[in-house]
Amino acid sequence: MVDANFLSTAVVAGVTAVMIPFNAVSHTFSEFSHRYLHTADSNVSAQPTPTPEAIEALMNPSDPTQPTVLGMSMAAVPTATPYVRRTHNKNPKPWPRSTATPTPSPTPTPLPSLAPTPTVTATPKPTANPSQPDFSGMAKQWGAYTGYEPSDVTTFEALAGKPMNIVATFVHWGNEKDFPVDYAPVARDKDKTLLIFWEAKDYNVDSNVQPSFNFDSVIAGKWDSYFTQFAKDAKAYKGNVILIPFDEMNGNWSPWSGTLNGNTPEKYIAAYRHARGYFKDVPNVKFGWAVNNDSVPDSGTNKFENYYPGDEYVDYVGVDGFNFNDGEWENWSNVFDDSITRLEKYPKPIYIFSTASAPGTNKAQWIQDGFGAQIKKHKNVVGWIWFNENKEKDWRINSDSASLNAFKQVISGL
Repeated sequence: MVDANFLSTAVVAGVTAVMIPFNAVSHTFSEFSHRYLHTADSNVSAQPTPTPEAIEALMNPSDPTQPTVLGMSMAAVPTATPYVRRTHNKNPKPWPRSTATPTPSPTPTPLPSLAPTPTVTATPKPTANPSQPDFSGMAKQWGAYTGYEPSDVTTFEALAGKPMNIVATFVHWGNEKDFPVDYAPVARDKDKTLLIFWEAKDYNVDSNVQPSFNFDSVIAGKWDSYFTQFAKDAKAYKGNVILIPFDEMNGNWSPWSGTLNGNTPEKYIAAYRHARGYFKDVPNVKFGWAVNNDSVPDSGTNKFENYYPGDEYVDYVGVDGFNFNDGEWENWSNVFDDSITRLEKYPKPIYIFSTASAPGTNKAQWIQDGFGAQIKKHKNVVGWIWFNENKEKDWRINSDSASLNAFKQVISGL
């Protein structure tokens, strides 16, 4: 049995409210559970850039209500239609992609936003908190992205020798985009948190130039009906969910990257807040903010701090980082220390949302030193998720026997 806390924070009148504890019991750890639902078309055309007045209307609505963060209950959900699955194409590390941007179309009529949004400066920065919260007392959580089927969770846990706390999966807006309710038996029903990387893309298109998924389209309301249904299904699910839209936005390998498809950090913030607004009455869903450990391009305007949506909209902050072993072995501290230190400025619990090491003679040491020792230097890191797939590299914990043993040793202490 593993005890873990499902947390959330909110900032009200400048005061940090402590998370609502949620007891998570016996978690089944599996292979990277990847979600695919019914194939849905992605007939969303490229959207015009909204006027400054439109963005201002979204950023300053008349309704001052902020998204609420409440406790959650466990209950049955309706039976889901069987899913059709395919391999995903999440890129945990960038490789060269086209950076062409779409040609703007005529200005759309602005639509009202469901998300309450305070004014955003040109380059939003985290506000220093004089009484920085301490999350070191939180029970540490671990999880994995384990494969294509919910059944992979059980397989992975048998390999790891211990149930996990968090089951990770992917949902793409352009296809097989429904809420992944078929994970209920291996996540919700086992008191595990379901972590969803909510990705604005059509994974069948081998290009990141997909302007129909850009932030202008979100701000203009083109995805509102989808958000409404997804939030409704997430609420009916009733289990604990961490939803992460637009992960690794400071990279350049996704349609929602901040430097592609007409996107900017300011539009990212508006789009994130707009999507979050649909979940203000969905208490079992918490929102994560996942940056990449390296910004690509590495410029001042693309620093991940420029993308922070605000304390009112984010429940957890986190980072993705990998040791690729591409001509240079990157130890755990080189991958994570700088980005985690920067994330500690925010009054939120920190997760390493996606991580792994490529094969090598030191992989076992990388696991044991990183998650057994180095992570303890960062008191506000409350959990981590392993990317267990043989993709660009063999990221799996059992790529060799020493690495598997090191992984088992690390999680035995959690």
